[in-house]
Amino acid sequence: LIQGYKPGYDLSTFIVGLITGLVLWGVAYTILDFVETGNMETWYTGIFSAYSNGRFKNSLFTLFMVNIFTALWTILLIIPGIIKGYSYAMTPYILKDKFAAGQTDIGATEAITESRHLMDGHKMDLFVLDLSFIGWGLLGIITCGIGFIWITPYYRQTKTNFYHSLVANN
Repeated sequence: LIQGYKPGYDLSTFIVGLITGLVLWGVAYTILDFVETGNMETWYTGIFSAYSNGRFKNSLFTLFMVNIFTALWTILLIIPGIIKGYSYAMTPYILKDKFAAGQTDIGATEAITESRHLMDGHKMDLFVLDLSFIGWGLLGIITCGIGFIWITPYYRQTKTNFYHSLVANN
């Protein structure tokens, strides 16, 4: 055993990352639904909206596959991992739109592939958008995290609007 290595730490990190991903995908679904229909769900309903109505298995597997693919590209080299992360960034929005259209049998790789095609030529745009939030992130850190109560919804809404502009232009 490697000195200082704690196998439980890796497992707990994986579980926390998975739960965080599940919550963030639920938030993405909720904000996309709000933008499209104007319906605002309560926060506790919205967090789990990606996993209601029989979507749990498909959403969970797709999230898992996105994380696996990104990790494999990152192991290859850091920069390709970052690029692929941006390629797969629109996957939860695509999955939500497919579910809303009644297509419940969409596969994980199909949603990921659609995200890659949608992001062709737009990865730098999303990167620059993320860079524009560095100041907001620093403000959130300076306020001991309290600022993130307002910054996070603003960022998520901006990313949803980015997705809508991509879909409208394609």
